[in-house]
Amino acid sequence: MALNPYSRYPTKVAAGTSAYPYGVPRNVTTPGDGTGTPWEADIVKDIFGFQQELLSKAGITPSGTPDAVGASEYLEALRKCAGYPGLIQAVAFDNPASSGLRLLELDGSGILRANYADLDAAVWCGAGNNPTNESFFRADNSDGSSRNTSGAYLILPDLRGKFIRAWDPLGVTDPGGTSRTIGNTQAYAGLSHYHDFATTSGPYNLDDSHDWSGGGPYTTIQPAGTGSLMAATMLQSSSPYGVLTNISEDETRPVNMAFNMCIWY
Repeated sequence: MALNPYSRYPTKVAAGTSAYPYGVPRNVTTPGDGTGTPWEADIVKDIFGFQQELLSKAGITPSGTPDAVGASEYLEALRKCAGYPGLIQAVAFDNPASSGLRLLELDGSGILRANYADLDAAVWCGAGNNPTNESFFRADNSDGSSRNTSGAYLILPDLRGKFIRAWDPLGVTDPGGTSRTIGNTQAYAGLSHYHDFATTSGPYNLDDSHDWSGGGPYTTIQPAGTGSLMAATMLQSSSPYGVLTNISEDETRPVNMAFNMCIWY
């Protein structure tokens, strides 16, 4: 749906180059001889077609004022077309608001719906979820303390320090998925498990739900198949009684890198 100038005007456009593979514009040799690149309706349509499709895709109605530096509707359309409302993206700059892109940091803040109508329409949790949803709900104030389906503010999620887990509304992989909504936070959980350790008649399993740092109860240490409490004797007679050394006392986490999580509007 675009002109190939060299194919359309082979005698009026120079052969293509790496910079202009579909033909290089050229001037006339002598005024009026018709050897230069023509300026006619189809070429103008090619330009108009691109400009008007760009505005259309971005949802922008032209103001009727020519574009200028600092006030370009075509540049705004390009920015809108680089993403879409509701797209969440990790970015490497520390101040998304100053990037010039249509991105908002997901920091739990409230934004004026009138200024971000496309985003509000795309991600609002709906009237039924508005009273209880953790984010993407509407409120009368920016801190979200006064919820109202007609409120002036949309409350964004706070993704700082959090991982994203794909929503599983049927609970196929996420057991809590059936009660979750988009933008909902899920607390940490640890799956029940045993830590194995070897002895001369082991292995034995340690039930990690009990404290065994020196004070017992050692009866929670279960032999793999003998019924003996030899493991308890072994631990109690040793020092420092099998104390576990944690890498961190604050959290369990995978290797990760820090980026700003943002949403397109």
